[in-house]
Formats: sequence, C-alpha cells, structure tokens
Amino acid sequence: MVHLYFGEGKGKTSAAIGLAVRAAGAGLNVAIIFFDKGEPGESESDQLYSERAVLRSISGIDIFSVGLPRFSPGHPFRHGMTDEDIKEAQQGYELSARIIGGKTYSVVILDEVLGLVRLGALREEQVSSLMELSRQQPETELILTGHVLSPSLIQEADLVTEMRKVKHYFDSGKPARKGIEY
Repeated sequence: MVHLYFGEGKGKTSAAIGLAVRAAGAGLNVAIIFFDKGEPGESESDQLYSERAVLRSISGIDIFSVGLPRFSPGHPFRHGMTDEDIKEAQQGYELSARIIGGKTYSVVILDEVLGLVRLGALREEQVSSLMELSRQQPETELILTGHVLSPSLIQEADLVTEMRKVKHYFDSGKPARKGIEY
C-alpha cells in the first residue's frame, strides 16, 4: 500500500516514525529516507533531529539522509532551492528507487519528499514512478510525507491523511524546541 501524510499541520514525520517503530517491532525491515533534512555528519544529524539517535538504536530500521541543512537551532528556516538542493533531491530520488526496487525493506518512508515537488526539486512524475515501483513490490509498504499534495498523487495513493493546522504556537513567535519539534 502507499500512504501519504501531508498538510500544514504538525505530525507528518511523527506519524511515519510511529509506523516505522511499529513495523520494526513486528520484525519488518524499515528504510527511512529523510529528504531535505540533511546534515554533514551522522552525529550532527542526531543532535539536530533527536529522533534519529533513537531510530539508529532500533534493530531493523535503517536511516538515509539526503539534502542540505535547512534548520539550525536559533536561526530561521532556510527557504528556497539552490542548485545543490536540486542535485541532492535527485540523488535522493535515485536512492529511493534502488531501495524500493531492492526488496530488502518491507516499509520504505520518504520523509518530506512531497514538498520537493512543490519547490521544483523533483517532478510529480518522479514521485508517481516511485509509487508505481512500490506497487510492483507487493511486500513493500511506501509512506510519503510533506506539506503540499497534488490531486493526482492523492488519487494514486491507498491511504491519505491530512494534518491540518488549527493553531500553532509558532504563529505567536515561539521557537522550535529540542525534543518537541526537533
């Protein structure tokens, strides 16, 4: 099955990670590809995205990170796309295709991949092709997350959950907090 978790609300990555933990607990192998949440080194990445330190300790979960850093505590989020961002996104697409086609993982999570379509770093057809490749591997569950979603990708998916922001403390100027947002 193909799952899409999207929207402007908080919880898309958290939902995907919850599914990863459940799958690993059931003895399934899980690959998580973090798009657009890259870091220069593993230890720095674990400091910036706290969940990665725990995920690395869970047998059956493998983590892959592509993309350039967009967030640093105490600094504004970096918006926009550079040529290097686009190159990283394309490398992530190729990695995703190899992982899905490799039949090693029962669950493959492509975190933040949907936002890269909106930003122009990936084409919708590329994401659609990953969904189709997953369908050719009946033993593989594919989960995609991101902010914005097209009607055609919604149509192609088997499960679609929208995270809708009703209220968020960011809007009143509260910064991201370690252990809660990262």
